Amino acid sequence: MDFIKIALIIFFSIILINTIPAYDKPVKTVIAIMATVIVILYIINWASPIIYSIRTVFQNNIDIDYEIIFKSMGISLITQFVADIAIDNGNKALANQMIFAGKAAIIALALPLFTQVLEIIGQLII
Repeated sequence: MDFIKIALIIFFSIILINTIPAYDKPVKTVIAIMATVIVILYIINWASPIIYSIRTVFQNNIDIDYEIIFKSMGISLITQFVADIAIDNGNKALANQMIFAGKAAIIALALPLFTQVLEIIGQLII
């Protein structure tokens, strides 16, 4: 039922934001950020057992660096969050730059994994 709670928080936040006059844009932004933080906290609380079980599966059965996967998921969520806030405030150029920075950060984070894959392919060919 956490999903319904999240949907209701978002629904009431949208109603509250739309009832505030147009000249109070900073208040609208603060309400949107607060609602987003509350939803993210709900999601983290809801998904933490899932993340724990995935982590134990990776630790016990597969020899890969699972932290890269979780860090990239975090980078992508933060990137999308900041880009959405920028778009809501009318800064699409800044949102695009944030998305580009997120992609670059994920690529930089995954470079060691790519080199490991290339080494494995090299060993299979030889």
